[in-house]
Amino acid sequence: MIRSSLRRTSRLKRGKKLASVSRKERTRQSLWRGVKAAIRARSGGYCEVTLEGRRCIRRATETHHVIKRSHGGQHDVNGCLDICHEHHCRTDWSYHSGRLVVMPLGFERFACEIVYGRDKFAVRQSFARSENPVA
Repeated sequence: MIRSSLRRTSRLKRGKKLASVSRKERTRQSLWRGVKAAIRARSGGYCEVTLEGRRCIRRATETHHVIKRSHGGQHDVNGCLDICHEHHCRTDWSYHSGRLVVMPLGFERFACEIVYGRDKFAVRQSFARSENPVA
């Protein structure tokens, strides 16, 4: 018993994954892989951000949750989009520096805007008024 736990710890320190993953975790991972595959098929492997009528031409390297997981966002095709690293970093910038804000419009459509010097509540109101869908 003690030896097996020591082996697990040493394997973990060397960066290897442990084989003992719960069934619930394996199911969650396989569902997320399916959602990511559907998102990648929708995007064609390219960034889905469209600004000023032009779509980004970079390859999508990351999947962005429009509503952060910590705020109740789900692993859902309607709530995630494929995005390049540069735009994904910009989703966490301050509003003063120019934050990329993505709002879900439903049915796998999103509205994107770079916002300067405003708070997030003013941004949501401006998106509610605009009809700027991203395919």
